[in-house]
Amino acid sequence: MQAWIEFASLHRVYLAAGLNERDGMQLFNTSVLIGPNGFIGKYRKAHLWNLEKLWFTPGDTGFPVFDTPIGRIGMLICWDIWFPEVARILSQQGADIICSLNNWVWTPPPLFDEAGKCMASYLTMTAAHVNNVFIAAASRIGEERDSRYLGCSLIAGNNGWPIGKVASANRQEILFADIDLSHARSAPIWNSLNDLQRDRRIDLYDQTLGYAKHPALPR
Repeated sequence: MQAWIEFASLHRVYLAAGLNERDGMQLFNTSVLIGPNGFIGKYRKAHLWNLEKLWFTPGDTGFPVFDTPIGRIGMLICWDIWFPEVARILSQQGADIICSLNNWVWTPPPLFDEAGKCMASYLTMTAAHVNNVFIAAASRIGEERDSRYLGCSLIAGNNGWPIGKVASANRQEILFADIDLSHARSAPIWNSLNDLQRDRRIDLYDQTLGYAKHPALPR
């Protein structure tokens, strides 16, 4: 992490990156957020995938959002995107951008549709769309031990559609996007009668889902 801190300081950039974190006798699958002035914060993966359950402890940091000069940033890791609550809680805390750090793996077919997109890409796009938030999802390629990784990195706009292309499944690629944070901070009003946030029936489902009990969310 010290190497990342030095890089971010030298180049005046922000980095979201993953590592294995040891805390006493526990191991966590952790993402860290680093900026030009050093360490900003971390997130410990809440939803563990496959053999991770044998090695890691489920995360205990909740779903923090960090206020930075370039926007309010939240993080999630890989399998988390399959759980709609994660992106919803991050967005309800005011996240402008969610950094999604992934080792998306090949699973039983079909893996891709006719457009070449994988299910993880669609889940990312859907989470961005229904929460009015930008999601930058980075996924690796190649093989390691008995796993093959399927790439498909993308940057989803707050309307859900990818900004630019979705990366391939077998080539290293770097994606760039210019975003306007005011779009994530404005109400997504579809027509004169429908507002995405206002239409949420929290009177019906918050007691069941427990969003209102999350300590970081406004009362």
